[in-house]
Amino acid sequence: MKTLLSLTLGLLLSISLCYAQTPNSLKDMLSSPTHAATDTVTNAGVKYQIAAVQGFQDVVTIQTVITKISGTVAGTVIIQGSLDGVNYTTIGTDSFTATDVASQSKSWSVNPSTFAYYRVSYTGAGTMSAKINSKLLFRKRS
Repeated sequence: MKTLLSLTLGLLLSISLCYAQTPNSLKDMLSSPTHAATDTVTNAGVKYQIAAVQGFQDVVTIQTVITKISGTVAGTVIIQGSLDGVNYTTIGTDSFTATDVASQSKSWSVNPSTFAYYRVSYTGAGTMSAKINSKLLFRKRS
């Protein structure tokens, strides 16, 4: 009976460790309101990609990839943070200017994480069409 109880407790502990949240999590930032992992910016349009971060995190890193579809790719990409997921403020002054190349990327780090929600804002310019895809990595020191 003791052996069976020990095996059962060991199995339950193993299962709970498998499902515990890791201190590092990578997630897709989703476009609003479609919730797609990629979106298309056309001409001077604006697209947002958003992700929530649960709890305090030591470091949040955001990576955005812009891929040319057609035209002359241009525009500005910035990151923003929010406490409530509704009202956003620009984080820092490190914007990214999209240029007319096949593919380009930019990464930002927020250390320590100070917001519950993060979003990437891409405002196109001129006559263009480009795909945006953003990912967010949050890390907590053990």
